[in-house]
Amino acid sequence: MDEMISMVYELTIEMERKLNSGDFEEFEILLSRRGNMMMKVESFKADYPDFKYSSKFIKTIKDTLSLDDQLTSQLKGNMNETQSALNQIKRDRQISKKYLPYINQTSGVFLDRKN
Repeated sequence: MDEMISMVYELTIEMERKLNSGDFEEFEILLSRRGNMMMKVESFKADYPDFKYSSKFIKTIKDTLSLDDQLTSQLKGNMNETQSALNQIKRDRQISKKYLPYINQTSGVFLDRKN
């Protein structure tokens, strides 16, 4: 059990490194691995309901939760930035489409699309 908790903590630290470096594909892989490891911890707890954590691993769990909160806020910030960029691209496309009909010219003659 202690090895599983340590592994979750180490995966969380590695996730932080990958997120800070911008390696989102590797971050997603680590997130999946950490989720699987956490499911193993949960199944162990279900099999041994009277299991008690040592004080060392309670601290490790708290540190993991703290790191996870930081990662969550950082991911939310990244998602907001991405959403803003997508909205800007959408506005730019709409503006371009509004001016597109006036660009069509042939041999210096303006073509009116209403005819």
